[in-house]
This record gives sequence, structure tokens and C-alpha cells, in this order.
Amino acid sequence: RVFVTGGARGIGKGIVEAFTRQGDEVVFCDIDPELGARTAAGTGARFCQLDVTDAAGLEGCMQQLFETLGDIDILVNNVGIGLFKPLDELSIEEFDRVIATNLRPVFITSRQLALHRRRNGNRRYGRIINLCSTRYLQSEAGTEAYSASKGGIYSLTHSLAVSLAPPHYGQCHCSGMDSCARRGAVALGGSSVPSIGPGRGTRGHRPHVSLPVRRGERLSQRADPDRRWRGHHPDDLPGIGEPAVGPKAVFAAGGAEESGGKWLE
Repeated sequence: RVFVTGGARGIGKGIVEAFTRQGDEVVFCDIDPELGARTAAGTGARFCQLDVTDAAGLEGCMQQLFETLGDIDILVNNVGIGLFKPLDELSIEEFDRVIATNLRPVFITSRQLALHRRRNGNRRYGRIINLCSTRYLQSEAGTEAYSASKGGIYSLTHSLAVSLAPPHYGQCHCSGMDSCARRGAVALGGSSVPSIGPGRGTRGHRPHVSLPVRRGERLSQRADPDRRWRGHHPDDLPGIGEPAVGPKAVFAAGGAEESGGKWLE
């Protein structure tokens, strides 16, 4: 029983497809009713249309899942938006919207799962996967809101790993994964929670090709200036995250790991 936030497109859709292919019962939420219905029809997953910035709506969706499914075994906090613009053009309202979309839902869903497990004395297997980003540490200009949200996810994953560790919530663990960055895991009574940073795979961001330059290096100094680096594609992430949901993922709880990228020859 898997719940994925922001599962109608991009990386979230890839995660939904990966779990449904292996026969898991999958439910995902998304703000886009048309794309959500299309993804549900194409994968067989159940779709819950909602805006994750609506805390009551997100909590209500999870409560409904607990009533119909009994529990959630794997929680994937994938939903996120960018909103990249110069600092002096970014409004407080826009900053708050990114935090409310990217970071706060991780707290809300993890808290709801913890409350459910505590009320029911559930000691079943469980995993929480939080999608992070290299921007938590390697920032670019104009990414203040996004970087702050992903830095929060990175730190929150560590905290969840401690708070949800046995014996408080049984065997639940939490991990995190970043795109070209780090992943961490958290434990929560029989479950573990990873975080992943997938890179650009959503609307408006095609998988990108960039030329990496090492610190202090000029392009003219490169032996092969035409060699380029491929960023993540949504289809890459499910395979990276599979170890985090396995039965031996407990050791990864609260940790971090790079998902990397690939050279294009």
C-alpha cells in the first residue's frame, strides 16, 4: 500500500508507474485533475485530487486512505514546485507558497502516519521516502525559496529518523534521496523513510544537459570541452529508490546518498 504526493506527472508519475508495475496498491494525489485522471487510467492507481497546501485536505485524504486501506506501508513525499526568480523580485507570498508546497506536506503526511501507527499499535513494515535536491547545499542564484524548502526536507528527514525510530513506532524507517545529491532515511515503527532529489522532470523543466566546470577550471582548460553531463529523467528515479524500500533498508535511516548523473559520450 503506497501513497505518493504529486504523482500525476514527472518523477511522481514515474514512481507511481514503478510501484503499480510490481503489483502494489498505489494511491497518489495531485492538484491537476486532468493529468491525475490520465495517470490513474494508465497505471491502475487510485487518484485523489487536492492541493497539498490545504493542510486539512491532505490530512483528510490520508484519513480516508487509513479507513479504506487499513494502513500505508510506503509513503513517498514527492510533490514540489520551483518558482525560480531573482531575490529582489520574489515576494513573501511566493516564498511561503513554495515552503507550503514542498516542505510542509512532508511534516503533515509523516505526522499523520505516526499518529495512525500510534493509535493502532501498528508494528508493521513501513517506509517514508522524501524527495530532496542538491539545492539544499549547492545553490544557484534565484533559488532561495526552493533551496530553503529542500534544505528543510533534508533536515526534517534526519529528525524523523530519530523520532520515528523503534520502539516508538515499531519498524518504520525514513530515508531521503536527492537529484545528484543526497538521500536520507528515517525509521518509524517497522517502516523506513528515504528522501530523493530527482532533478528536472516536471512540467516546464525538460531533463537538461549541462557542461560541468570544476572549481577554478576554465572551459578552455578542459581536455574534452564537448563532453557533457546528463541530469535526471523521471524514469531514472524509481530504480535509485528501490533499495530504500527494501526489508534491509533500516541501516540507511537518517542517512544521505548521492544519486549522481551520467556523462554523455
